[in-house]
Order: sequence, then C-alpha cells, then structure tokens
Amino acid sequence: MKIIFFGTPFFSVPSLQKIHESSHELDAVVTIPDKKQGRGLFLKASDVKKYAESIGCDIIEVENFNSESFIENLSNRSPDIFIVVAFKILPE
Repeated sequence: MKIIFFGTPFFSVPSLQKIHESSHELDAVVTIPDKKQGRGLFLKASDVKKYAESIGCDIIEVENFNSESFIENLSNRSPDIFIVVAFKILPE
C-alpha cells in the first residue's frame, strides 16, 4: 500500500516510525515549513520532518493546502491512502 503521511509534532513520530517499519510504501511525508523559534529566531524543523529526513523520505512542506502545485504533487503520487496524525485541519 502506498502511503502519504501528514503530521508535525513529536506526538506523531511513533506512528510515522511504525509505518516506515511496516511492509507498506511510505511515499512522502507532509508537514509544515520550518518556523522561527527561540530568542534568536532560528529556523526549527518539525519533529516529523527531522525523522523523515533521517530515513530519507520525500518531504512536502505546505502552508497553502489549496495551492495547485500541492494538489498536483499529491495527485501525481497516486497514493492508496493518506494517514493524518496531529496535523492541521485539512480542507475537503
């Protein structure tokens, strides 16, 4: 099964890890873009992005879920299923 995973915080990393370790194909991970944090306002990647990078998975960072490029990217991947864990509310 070809899966695209949506998640951001540390809470969703164990679910992503189980999918990665399964026999299913983890095609891509969708998460939010890096955000400025701390006193120095340094860019910080989400925990999901850090894990996806560590396993060499494709990462899709998105702010606008209605953008044509985002929708086209997902469509072209032809996933069997989307799995969403601790992510933003998605539009229809």
